[in-house]
Amino acid sequence: MQRLTPRAFPFVPPREYLPAAVDTLEQLREYVTSRFARERPTPIAPDDDLLREGVLDSIAIMEIIGFLEAACGVSVDGDEVTVDNFRSLAAMTRLVERKRG
Repeated sequence: MQRLTPRAFPFVPPREYLPAAVDTLEQLREYVTSRFARERPTPIAPDDDLLREGVLDSIAIMEIIGFLEAACGVSVDGDEVTVDNFRSLAAMTRLVERKRG
């Protein structure tokens, strides 16, 4: 019996069927890539440490907060602006999903 893998099962569901977290992650990936990582030779993975790699700095994080507030409808409090919440796309997505409840 053949195991189904993403390559063996090429169907990609329409965007409206994707869970909210996946949608948020993709919005973040597109935004961060277009604003801060245009020259990056490989796509940004969800768990890439964007701070350690130098893709993001404190100014970039402030821009991302504005993006999250406008695009995702969440408000980021000052005490939530931490390295752990903005280290990676996955961390930012978790922050948004926690804020959404």
